[in-house]
Amino acid sequence: MDNLKWCFKQNKGIKLVAPNLEIAKLYLKDAKRDSGLIDPKEPKWNIIKEYHVCYNALYSLLVKCGIKCEIHDCTINMMFLFDFDKKLQYNLIDLKKERINVQSYLGNSKKDYFNFTKNFLEICELKFLGLNDFDIKEVRIKLENLKNE
Repeated sequence: MDNLKWCFKQNKGIKLVAPNLEIAKLYLKDAKRDSGLIDPKEPKWNIIKEYHVCYNALYSLLVKCGIKCEIHDCTINMMFLFDFDKKLQYNLIDLKKERINVQSYLGNSKKDYFNFTKNFLEICELKFLGLNDFDIKEVRIKLENLKNE
C-alpha cells in the first residue's frame, strides 16, 4: 500500500474521476481484439501484445470504476481492489518485465504467456460483467480511504 501512496502524489498517478462505462467497454474490446492478433510465429511481438491485452483488460475495470492512472506499476498495484489472486498479479508483473526486455533491450522472451493472457482476459471480463454500482462505490471508497491515510 505504500506504493499506492506514492502513486496518488504523482501527476500521472491515481486519480478518481467519473466512471465511464463506454470507455471501459472500449478498453475491454481492444484487449479482446488484440488477443486475437497473437501469432506464434512472432514471439517478440507476442510478448508486447500479451502484456497490452492484460493491461487493457485490467484498465477497463479501473475506468468502469472511475479510476485514472497512467503509471503501469500503479495500475498493477491496484489489482487488490478487484480481489485478484496474488499469483495473477505476480505473473502480470513478470510479463511486464518480459515486455520491457524484448521491446526496450532487444532481448528474447524466455517464457510463453499465451495461456496466462487468455486466462487473465477471461477473469477480467467476468469481473467487468459482475461489477455493479454497489461494487464500484465500494472500490472507490477503498481507494479514497487509502488516499486519505
